[in-house]
Amino acid sequence: MHKFVRPKVIEKFIPMMERRGVSEIARSPRGFLTAYLNADGDPKKMHPDWLAKRDGFIARHMAQVIRNYEYLYDTSGSPTRRHLALIAWAYTPEPAEILTLSRRL
Repeated sequence: MHKFVRPKVIEKFIPMMERRGVSEIARSPRGFLTAYLNADGDPKKMHPDWLAKRDGFIARHMAQVIRNYEYLYDTSGSPTRRHLALIAWAYTPEPAEILTLSRRL
């Protein structure tokens, strides 16, 4: 299982997700992010199906990042759309960088 990004960090990126139209389903009332926030960021409080879906989402998207040599940040230093989508699923391969960036938002 991949490490989870804390809810307080994710919440800093939600306005950016909204502006860029990222992860609308994950952010919806029936989506992963809502379930994660309702569980206070505790995966043990979540239904196991959510954790399996999350692992699948991360595996698919990180495979594309690796296969396509994708950058996780755009030229302005903001997370790319794919990176924001991963954050919406409480994951980043660069937790220290995202934590630092969240403090500036």
